[in-house]
Amino acid sequence: MKRLFLLVPVLLFLSSFCAAQTVTFTTEDYPEGLTRHMKENMQLDVLMTVGGQGQTETMPMDKESRKQYALTILESADGVMQKAAVELTEAYESETRPMRQPTETDLDVEGKVFILERGAEGDGGKVQWDVTLESGDAVTAEERTYIETQIVGKRERGLRRLLDGKTMSVGDTLHLDESALDLMGSAALPGDLEIQNASIVLTGVGEKDMGETAMFDIVIVFVANSGFMDMTMNLAGTAEVYTASLWPLSLKLKGDLDGKGNHAGMNIVGDGLFDAGFAATYEMD
Repeated sequence: MKRLFLLVPVLLFLSSFCAAQTVTFTTEDYPEGLTRHMKENMQLDVLMTVGGQGQTETMPMDKESRKQYALTILESADGVMQKAAVELTEAYESETRPMRQPTETDLDVEGKVFILERGAEGDGGKVQWDVTLESGDAVTAEERTYIETQIVGKRERGLRRLLDGKTMSVGDTLHLDESALDLMGSAALPGDLEIQNASIVLTGVGEKDMGETAMFDIVIVFVANSGFMDMTMNLAGTAEVYTASLWPLSLKLKGDLDGKGNHAGMNIVGDGLFDAGFAATYEMD
């Protein structure tokens, strides 16, 4: 009988532990008054070797982006953001590609607060946004393009759509569809990406200031064609989200790129590294 009494609390503990390792994901819209602080980075470094007719030449194909900002939702209707304030503290992009001029964008955004107001839908259902500066100063064309493409156009993440309504236990695996492309965020790799293999594994359940979180391991294999080279990317990393809202907290992806092709009778070989991620925090007024 004494052994039975000792066994009961152990079984109760194990039962509660197992239950705690199973989570059901739900989505929650971003409410008015919420501020999301976001820091993102992406680095792609590829060295291309071109050979033929007794000659060999190497050339870089690089892309880098860094951005840091705080987005505060000022007005919302039916869960859809109508008006927001964006304070950018860093906005940098650069790209080098063979046979093209290098490009670089490094916006002078210190102290600037942009106000975004949702407008009508244009062709193809694309939402038009009115972008102004809180100070009343004029918004440059470069600033407007950056806000529309890199801030408004990057708010949603593929895991929200993939996980909504699902129940998972630690160790469970989900295979990704086009959600894997959404996970790439602002990577904007050259060529059309296709998913060869992609999956996430729930590795743990934790707690942060706004509730329960879930941690994942991620494996993604992409194939792409840049027009002159077939590429394969093997990526691995981690992600974390709030379970009750699916608001993203972090993403880290690293891996390598291998490419082979032929252009104008020349053999092309590409070898590169990819590193990207973001970290987000949230606060309410």
